Amino acid sequence: MTVQRILDAKGKGAAHIAPDGTIADFLQSLELQNADALVVSNDGSKVDGIISEHDVVRGLKEFGSDLLGKAV
Repeated sequence: MTVQRILDAKGKGAAHIAPDGTIADFLQSLELQNADALVVSNDGSKVDGIISEHDVVRGLKEFGSDLLGKAV
């Protein structure tokens, strides 16, 4: 299976968050969209990065609860 086939099957849209969104915003979006990761994008079409639950777990180890206020 190729990435293109997966994208064709799921449709064009991808759940995303702006780079200035906080980790708390990210976690809320994950819950609302039933996702494990989001595309980081200023405009919803260009991919600036990807953030996942795994990234948050690693960030919690380094920053503790202060992580929730940091930008994605």
